Amino acid sequence: MRPPGRLETALILALVLTACTRETPPPDPPPTGTGETLPQQELRGVVMRQVTDRGLQWVLHSDRGQTANSTDPVQLERLRVDFFDGQDSVRSTLTSKRGEIDSRATTLLAQDSVVVVTSEGDRLETDVLRWDPVRQRVTTQSFFRFYHGKDYITGTGFDADPDLKSYVIEKNLVITLRGTDPAALLEEEETR
Repeated sequence: MRPPGRLETALILALVLTACTRETPPPDPPPTGTGETLPQQELRGVVMRQVTDRGLQWVLHSDRGQTANSTDPVQLERLRVDFFDGQDSVRSTLTSKRGEIDSRATTLLAQDSVVVVTSEGDRLETDVLRWDPVRQRVTTQSFFRFYHGKDYITGTGFDADPDLKSYVIEKNLVITLRGTDPAALLEEEETR
């Protein structure tokens, strides 16, 4: 009987090494107490609608959503909400980089570069804005800038309908008139 050749020796060695190697163990679970919860659900291309007895109220679009469990709010990225008049006409559109909506879709919190633009061209800018569909109001306690034509208002705390027609400003109100003649405003006020 002849001794094994190089090819045979290499084959035997490969079989022995393969039989002796261990599988890599699975990674350890994340340590507890870090505060980081892995999402239970991750959604792509999120679309939510609210239709009531008054018709279509709003449609939310988001690139991505995730939630840790069924009772936590859904965390949204790059979202847009179109507010409707009950029919097919968009009253205004809200956009932001991120936000969250609760599991029953009763409250939306938009955050980071929030902008609301009405169908008439009025524009609200802030960092945080809450939408309450029951009250049909958008609110912020943060600094805001509200444009109406060339004129704009800044302040802290804003509460309005989605059309931005009926609104309340809480404090630090500053009005900047660029396209309106202040004398014309005074004359109009005196005739009332």
